[in-house]
Amino acid sequence: MRRRFHESADNLVLVKDYLDEIYLLDNSDANFSLQTSIIAGNKTNSLNCTQEWARQLIRRL
Repeated sequence: MRRRFHESADNLVLVKDYLDEIYLLDNSDANFSLQTSIIAGNKTNSLNCTQEWARQLIRRL
């Protein structure tokens, strides 16, 4: 599972410039939690980010 996450994160970083919108969700609890959204290159909601893995990925994006 961890390897698959890291591979997916690496792939997202590689293709991010081809995407108009990115929504990073945490699904570890019963409810989905938006960690950040990136629309037209502008990061939003990242101040509300609660998960360390998400903060690390946001820095890479």
